Order: sequence, then C-alpha cells, then structure tokens
Amino acid sequence: MNVTRDADVSKRVPTYFENVLIRGCYIYDVDRTGISNKSAWQKRTLHENIDWTPSRNIVIRENTFEKTGANALIVRVADAPLVEHNVFTHCTIKGSGNASFPFNCDNALFQYNEACFTKYNEGDADAGGFDSDYRCKNTVIQYNYNHDNEYGGVLVCCIGRNDIFIDGTIIRYNIFENNKHHVSRVSGTTTNTRIYNNVVFTGQELNGTDIIWHKSWRGYVDQTAYYNNIFYTRAEECEFNLEKSTNNEFAYNVFFGGYPESEPEDPFRIVKDPLFVNPGRGGEMGMNTLNGYQLQDRSPCINTGIRIDNHGEHDFWNRPLDDGQPDIGAFEK
Repeated sequence: MNVTRDADVSKRVPTYFENVLIRGCYIYDVDRTGISNKSAWQKRTLHENIDWTPSRNIVIRENTFEKTGANALIVRVADAPLVEHNVFTHCTIKGSGNASFPFNCDNALFQYNEACFTKYNEGDADAGGFDSDYRCKNTVIQYNYNHDNEYGGVLVCCIGRNDIFIDGTIIRYNIFENNKHHVSRVSGTTTNTRIYNNVVFTGQELNGTDIIWHKSWRGYVDQTAYYNNIFYTRAEECEFNLEKSTNNEFAYNVFFGGYPESEPEDPFRIVKDPLFVNPGRGGEMGMNTLNGYQLQDRSPCINTGIRIDNHGEHDFWNRPLDDGQPDIGAFEK
C-alpha cells in the first residue's frame, strides 16, 4: 500500500464532523485534554477561506469537566459551535491552558457555563476560564459565571503574524468574580473586540489585580470597546493596563473602589456604588448563587447605559432587555 498516495487522496476530499452532540458527561482526571477535535482543512486568512472546511452543528452541553491536565475543552474549525450549561472546575492542574476555548471557528457561542478554580502552575502562560483564540471570527461569550481562576477570567488572543487573526469577539452579560492576577486579557493583534454589560467583582485580598490587561504579543491590540460594565473592587488598588493598544473606547462604565480616578478615560464614567443586592459571595459554585449581583431599586446603574445594537435578548437572569436605555451591568431591572 502506498501510504503517501492514500494520504494525498484523502487530502483532496474536504472532511468535517456534522451533528455531534456531547451531553451529560462527567470528564475528570484526564491528561491532557478532556474533549477536542482537529481538522486538516483549516487554512484561511481573515478575508479568504483557502481550504477551510468547518464542522457543523457541534453541540456540547450539560457536561462537567474536572481536574484535567491542561485544557478541558477545545473546539476547532467549526461554524457556529454551541457550548452551554457546562461546568469547568479545577482544570489545568499540570500544565498551561485555559479551561475552554474555540480555535479557528466562526460564530462560536459559549453561554451559561461556569468556569472556576483553574490552576496556575509556575511559568504558565494561561490559566483562565474562557478564551477566544486564533483565527476565530465573531465569537460570543455570554451569560457565564467565571470565578476564582488563578490567572485571569477571559482571554482574547492571537500572535502578531500575517496569517493569524481574531476579529469580532463579543463578551457580554457575564459575571467575573475574584479572578487572580487579571480579569480580562486581550493579547496580540486582535481586532474589533466588544466587551459590555458585564459585572467584574474583585475582593479585598486581590490587591494589584489588572482588571483589564492589553498585552503585547508581537503586536498590539486594536479597536477594543468597553460599554455598560460594572467594575467593582474591594481591594485597595487595581489597575487598567492598556500598554500601547490603539483605538480603545470606554463609555458608560461604573468604576467603584480602588481604581485610578481618571483611568481609563471614559467621558461618561460613573464613580458610585452600583448598589448590588449582596455582592461577593466568595467562591461559591453554581449559577443560582448570583442574585447578589442584581441591582437595588435606587442603583445609579438603572437606565443609565448606552444602547447597543444586537445586544442579545435578555440579561443574565433571563429578564428581557429594555428597548430603550439599558441598565449598566448584567441585570436589567
């Protein structure tokens, strides 16, 4: 048998997965990855699909991933994969990795997941909850609970190289609680990232945390927007580290606690207590533990946000969004 010839024949026929459902599994004590897929049909640029043939109708829901050696879940080369209602806990216990992410996908949707206690090992580059990674377009990360990860909450990244890109990531209506070192990291030559209507809570023991970190990775971040977020800290000092990133836009965000008075520049900033019901439960697991991040009736966040087109259908608690001026944060009063 001519192995080389057979391989060449298979390469001429685009292949992909279709109608894959992974549901209700408990995946634990595995090394290195819990679930992942690969494809040889992956080559493309931001504007041209050269031999990119995506898998379709990939659904991963209602699974628990625990104590993986590195990444728990990687979805590669897929169009509109759906990842929802999963729990990722105590992942990356042996090596660098974020708990879950899409790679080289279009329109990936990660929602209603909980990512927590991702472990940082000495020298790791990643140890966060979610990641929108190389060659992805229009990833949406929404309605997730992301807490107590040891090296960041969420990452958007691509190395600065001509054939590498990531564009149009949306991060909205999530709750980020007590993530260490940094909360949101946007790294490399990412473009058109929008981060809005999230709640970021940092406890008093996390002094010096970078709430936002725009990191150079052979190039700088461009066109990142932050709207309607609540940045709440009980620490004495937290930072916004934008490095040399360009065309950042901040508008209608709430900054409360130990933040610099004028950074980042937000002409419509609110520097008041958002008046949550009872924030900072501290390390509790479960999406049903988060009602403390709803707003009291007299909150300055009510009807003071900016309207965003195509902003989703509802808030974190499945309450319909107002067609008029929205509330700031993940709760629509």
